[in-house]
Amino acid sequence: MFPVYGPTTLREGAGGVVDGLYPVMSLLTLPQSVLKWVFQGMEDRAAMVQQEELLERSPDPYITVRDAYLQNQDFKAGIERKPDPEEDAFLDDFMDEIDGE
Repeated sequence: MFPVYGPTTLREGAGGVVDGLYPVMSLLTLPQSVLKWVFQGMEDRAAMVQQEELLERSPDPYITVRDAYLQNQDFKAGIERKPDPEEDAFLDDFMDEIDGE
C-alpha cells in the first residue's frame, strides 16, 4: 500500500514499469502523465462507489478492502484458493460465541 497511490502488488508494479517503457506512453510529457494518473484514479474511485455501503457496515474497513483487493488479484492471476476446514471450524465457533450460543 502506497500513500496516495493506493494498493499495489509486485506483479502490478512490474507491469507499471513495462507500461512506462511502452513507446506511446513514453511520449507523454510530465503534465500529460500526471493527468493520465489523475483520471485513472478518478475512474477507479467511481467504480468503488457501489462498495461504500459494504465498507460502512464492516467492523474493520481496512481488512475488508485488503482481502477484497487480494482476492481480486488472485482471480485475475487465475489462482484458486481451496477452503481451509480448520478456518471454517474456527469461524463457526466464533460466530456461535458472538450469537451467544
